[in-house]
Amino acid sequence: MLMFYSKKERSSRRALLICPGGGYRLLTLTNEEYLIAERLNKKRITAFILKYRLHSDEIMIDKTINI
Repeated sequence: MLMFYSKKERSSRRALLICPGGGYRLLTLTNEEYLIAERLNKKRITAFILKYRLHSDEIMIDKTINI
């Protein structure tokens, strides 16, 4: 997880989690997420960009969720 903390002295104590898309095939982490995080920082909002892994099709045959 990447953290973009507001550098202003008075933080708003608000935070937002940015989850890039891509579905089950890939993680699409582009510059857009970083630009969104920077804009949120200017508004004194801490931003987190979630970098997550996806199972490959070779090892994940059944993609249904079993909870």
